[in-house]
Amino acid sequence: MFLLILCLVLTTGVLGFPWFRNDIPNGYKVPDPCTGQTGQIWEGVGHNQEPGGGPRNPFGLDFKTVGFKWTKELCQKDSDKDGRTNGEELGDPGCTWTKGGTPSAAASGHPGGFHADLKKIFFFVYVSCQVRDSDLDEFFRHENQAYPPSLSQFGQLRLSSKSDLLVSLEKMCVIVTEIPDVDAIILDGAVIVNILKPRFCKTFEDYSKQDSLKASNRGKRGKGIRRRVQADSTIPGNWESFLRIDDNKTELFAYLAEQLLTLTPSVQTTVVSTKGSKVVCNKPDKNNGNLSLCNHEAADTRTLLHVGIAVKSGMQKIMIRTVDTDVVVIAVSAVHKLNITCLWMAFGVGINFRYIPVHEIALFMGPSKSNALLFFNAFSGCDQVSSFSNRGKKTAWDTWLSFDAVTEDFKLLSDKPNEDCVNEAALNIERFVVLMYDRTSECLGVDAA
Repeated sequence: MFLLILCLVLTTGVLGFPWFRNDIPNGYKVPDPCTGQTGQIWEGVGHNQEPGGGPRNPFGLDFKTVGFKWTKELCQKDSDKDGRTNGEELGDPGCTWTKGGTPSAAASGHPGGFHADLKKIFFFVYVSCQVRDSDLDEFFRHENQAYPPSLSQFGQLRLSSKSDLLVSLEKMCVIVTEIPDVDAIILDGAVIVNILKPRFCKTFEDYSKQDSLKASNRGKRGKGIRRRVQADSTIPGNWESFLRIDDNKTELFAYLAEQLLTLTPSVQTTVVSTKGSKVVCNKPDKNNGNLSLCNHEAADTRTLLHVGIAVKSGMQKIMIRTVDTDVVVIAVSAVHKLNITCLWMAFGVGINFRYIPVHEIALFMGPSKSNALLFFNAFSGCDQVSSFSNRGKKTAWDTWLSFDAVTEDFKLLSDKPNEDCVNEAALNIERFVVLMYDRTSECLGVDAA
């Protein structure tokens, strides 16, 4: 028997859209607020990071609120509270600019950035302390910004490059390009609807029956448009905009969950699909009690729940279709506990698509380190935890390889992330952080370093 599972769980993401610069005056000529040098441009105008992407700055948040358009309200607002309106900083002081037109003046500031004036003040005070033999330790005890830089970047999460961790993990296995023989395939529904565009479909019924969706059975945030999902409803022209609305995706997933049950390729194939907190199946007599009333909010963990149920049903060769590194990490940590023979990841898109043997990675790392990977991934930066400043996944991974003593502490906090365990593991965790920034340091604690 072959098992197909579609995990339809609402997920969100953060993306940078460089073309939004066309929608604000002087969008391609906004000066870099950090360097203060003429000619230095800040490309990600609505983001804290210069290239764009990641957390939005105050202007980016206000831009999103008004529907990603240059409005009079947005023009007259002072997003970064520096005493100048967004229009004044972007060269439209009279708020008369329209898309495609020429601004009345050049951009003279950044409407949402960290300002050079504050950096200069901090610099001059620091130099003054040195010249006047002041107590520098006392100077650095005082906060110089509203948000602790160790926890965030100007009040927003400092995002890490999760793919860097995947590069390190893939060195422990042999990647293949031919589809492996498996008993069950588990599909991340949010990935499927993003990969499979409607193309020539006119209605949602057409979309649910298009060939590419059937093929997946055999073997892929911002402001949007609210659209009711019904069989005869017209497919929206902008699919990405449609998927940005949570209610749209909720209705679409529920509709597809029902329609997929009619796409069974053969009587030997069992199709199981999540529908909200419930589970539907093409075989009414099949007991899915272990999956129903599932309260997992994200597809990451619910996907592994499906794996566990498949293993209990006697299946030993399972494949998950995803594009999320977090799913790979959770899978590696679970292999030894599941006692599964083969767990594959059908990962990536286009020329980067490949099959990752997660079971080989877990075997190479061993039970303790595989389990410890959960806390390591969260601690070094994930969707809900800010990463370390100027220290990404690769640096954290290399530090772990050179400081294996922290493995048991990572494992402890993966199993029991409570206050007592944190206190027990604190010494080695601090030592790990010190080594991330200075591999030659002999300091045991962060404060001493």
